[in-house]
Amino acid sequence: MTATQSSTIAAAMIHAKTVSIVHHDAYEAGLEAAEELLEQLGEPPQLLLAFVSTSLDPARALAGLREG
Repeated sequence: MTATQSSTIAAAMIHAKTVSIVHHDAYEAGLEAAEELLEQLGEPPQLLLAFVSTSLDPARALAGLREG
């Protein structure tokens, strides 16, 4: 790693936020989570990790996240 690469990595900032949504509809839960994240971050995230209850359809939750 060169000095230039090292200073670039050190200057990078990570912004992490968490939200927890309780909703019986997976799509609505994803949509609410996306709206809360956007409100907290001020812009769409570059990386998103989502944990979805096994009682919900993960594809519908992801659809809600994408829509939001």
